[in-house]
Amino acid sequence: MNEEKIRDLMPAGWSQAAIAKTCNVSQQAVSQWLAKNEVPVRRVFLFHQATKIPKHILNKVFN
Repeated sequence: MNEEKIRDLMPAGWSQAAIAKTCNVSQQAVSQWLAKNEVPVRRVFLFHQATKIPKHILNKVFN
């Protein structure tokens, strides 16, 4: 089974900078999350609220 890429699921119009502002982190942090294909647990709720990407895709802890 292929793992879904967070980057591919990001809604149109949402930049790394916009996600960073919503999550109160740097754009570089968001870039690292996307490269790792995992959002830190403490940031999952905000990332999910902004993008509507399911929490279980953002971090495996939510499986």
